[in-house]
Formats: sequence, structure tokens, C-alpha cells
Amino acid sequence: MRANPGEAHKRSRAPAVLEFGRQRLFRKIRSPAGRYSLSDASPLPASVPPGVADELRRTLRELSRVTGCRSVAVARRDGLLIVHHLSPGQEPEAMAAIGAAAVEAVRRIAEGLGQGEFEQAVIKCAEGTILAAEAGSDAVLIAVYEREADLSLAGFRIKATTRTIDETLAKA
Repeated sequence: MRANPGEAHKRSRAPAVLEFGRQRLFRKIRSPAGRYSLSDASPLPASVPPGVADELRRTLRELSRVTGCRSVAVARRDGLLIVHHLSPGQEPEAMAAIGAAAVEAVRRIAEGLGQGEFEQAVIKCAEGTILAAEAGSDAVLIAVYEREADLSLAGFRIKATTRTIDETLAKA
């Protein structure tokens, strides 16, 4: 008797790999319960305590009030989503993974070109602007803005928000 192809997929334990260009962002491994976990260890837990998560959500809501901010997320350095405040239609896990990869890539570029410590990345696109920054040693912040957004105010708010996130995650 031949197995149904859909069932063969369910039995497979092969890790899912999310790639961005040639760079591997993270590997997800499906647990027996059907949940995903990352294969790489991180000093932050997979989930933060409820009080810390609530405080982070408040911080992201405040940042999203800056005119033109469409979406914002906090992720661990390995790309695992911590919290988000996204506009409909965006995938929070993808945003977190890509944001973490972007921060790491730009940090390495800054280091390789001798430009000192990385502060934030500004990625201008046809439909808007992406700002990404380190939020302490364990997390990253990524925010998507409309094309017409005031980036000087956004950059200032990102810097203040990353400090708040770092302080908040220290409580976790």
C-alpha cells in the first residue's frame, strides 16, 4: 500500500530552513507536540514572562505611534520572535528572522569597513523604509515605516526604544 504524500510530510522530522539570499537565518525543528523551536541556543528564553512581554508590547505600541510606523517587532539574535506589533498581512516570525539577519549582516559590514560600533541600519525601499537596530546584547528591533515617514524622528525613537527593550529584557 502506498502512503499518501501529505502523510509522508507529517512523518518527516527534517528541519525547516529559512534562507535570505545565501544566508541561513535559522533552522526550525518541529517537536512531537507540533511546535517549532530553534536549533540554536540563546541566552533569552523562548518566551518571556507575561509582565515583561506586556511591558515590551506597551513599548512597541508607543513606537508605532510615530507617524508612518507600520510594523515593529523584537526578536532574539537567533531570529526567534519575542513580541510584535504588525500591520495585517505581515508574518511576525519572518520579520523577526529577517530583522535579526539584517542586523547581524550590517554589524559585520560596519566592523569590516572599520566604521566603529553598529548603531542602526536604514534600508530604503520603493514602498517604505526599514530601520533595524540592536536592542542590547540579546535582541534586535526591526521597524517598517511608510515612504513619507520622518526618519529623523523615527531614528531617535528607535534608539530610545532599544534602550528600553534592553532594560526590560534584563528583568526576564
